[in-house]
Amino acid sequence: MLETAVDAVCPFTGAPDSYDVEIEYVSRDACLEALSLASWLESFRGVKISQEQLAHEIALTLKELLKPEYVCVKLTGSHGRVGMVVERCEDTSPTEDMGPI
Repeated sequence: MLETAVDAVCPFTGAPDSYDVEIEYVSRDACLEALSLASWLESFRGVKISQEQLAHEIALTLKELLKPEYVCVKLTGSHGRVGMVVERCEDTSPTEDMGPI
């Protein structure tokens, strides 16, 4: 599991948002390079994007680049006094045809 942080901007209020990020994945062949990941996540600073959209964007990008068996991205943040956790998981394993039921 990788743990880091990411900053963005709330698309509704324009307020800065900061999130703790947890990334879990099961690799087939590729792996995440930590400095490249940090640099890419820094590119979201100043971008208007919701917590849900950001988790989705990170998960789908990692799915496309790494082609893992499984990837899960969890963003934890606060919006005023309200804590919020958003999780986006993608299972890319081929599904086995169980035949007719």
